[in-house]
Amino acid sequence: MPFRIRISSQREFLFKFHARSGRIGEAEEAFDRVPQRNVAVWNMMIHACAQRDQLLEGSWEVFHRMPQHDTVSWNTMIAALSKAGNARDAIALFEGMFQRSDLSWNLVIQTFASTGNLPSAKLAFDLMPQCSTNAVLSVNAMSGHLEYARSLYETMPHKSAASWATMIEGYFLAKDFHQAWHLISLLPAKNLCLETVIISGHAKQGHLHESKLVFDSIPEKNVLSWNAVIAAFSHRGALLEAMNFFQEMLLEGVAPIETTFTALLHGCSHEGRIGQGQEIFSAMIRAHGITPLVDHYNCMVDVLGRLKRLEEAEELVRSMPVPPSSVTWTTLLSACRHHGDAERGSRVAEILLQLSSRRPLSG
Repeated sequence: MPFRIRISSQREFLFKFHARSGRIGEAEEAFDRVPQRNVAVWNMMIHACAQRDQLLEGSWEVFHRMPQHDTVSWNTMIAALSKAGNARDAIALFEGMFQRSDLSWNLVIQTFASTGNLPSAKLAFDLMPQCSTNAVLSVNAMSGHLEYARSLYETMPHKSAASWATMIEGYFLAKDFHQAWHLISLLPAKNLCLETVIISGHAKQGHLHESKLVFDSIPEKNVLSWNAVIAAFSHRGALLEAMNFFQEMLLEGVAPIETTFTALLHGCSHEGRIGQGQEIFSAMIRAHGITPLVDHYNCMVDVLGRLKRLEEAEELVRSMPVPPSSVTWTTLLSACRHHGDAERGSRVAEILLQLSSRRPLSG
């Protein structure tokens, strides 16, 4: 039995390798040899076929052959149909879904919009559950599709604070400060969620004094508002002030969370404060009982790399209790290039190539 399982795993790995590499003919052959295909393998085959066949005959065949479908199966097929301009079948598939995800709604709205059928796009948006409405808005605003996000936002009959905050944050991320401040000027009332976004917005423009004024005006601060002002100062090179806010936060009895330490370590990284970074990293674990995430390790690798302590940085990556991400290895590779450590850089580059060959297809 173990031998059979090993063969099955090897064949599945070979199929995924060819599919991710865009070698669709080889992927089809390998797919046929996989004895036990789970739904993820079937979904990947649908996506792979869609890359080759504009008519999607291969994708349709795989979709109909599947013994069972999950939401990803439906979404993958809808996305392929929509991209190919086959709005009718994309919409028909959406209507046949038993369970729809936020992505399902986003896909069908985009399909309607791409054909110019804006009334139907608006109707679909209006029919979405409220939680999905905000999720779709957030996905588009945060990924830079601001024109589309704004059109969805304008159709919302009742805009929640989360909806306002999402659009404003999207504009700030895109550095479209004029639109961000215009929306802020239209706010019927401000709440804690919106104040937090405004603190970050001022900081993105380098206006730390204004960030502090907004923060000081908040009567009841929670961990998110503290995080916002700590990140505002830390990311703009004012680590001392950020640390002062952190100490005030502790004195107020507000417990820090993972992102609090991410902000502080980011500041240590950019100012090359390895000693202070190590102290913060240690305090996060010992004093506050927070298990470090990949982002925290990435900051520590960055600060070691900036100080040319590349051996320590590599040792840290290899000893991480959580799997290093591509960002972790890319950070180390950048440090190797900057300091001319070609031998170590080659090792790291090879690991990154292996990671990219394992990355799953999107869709």
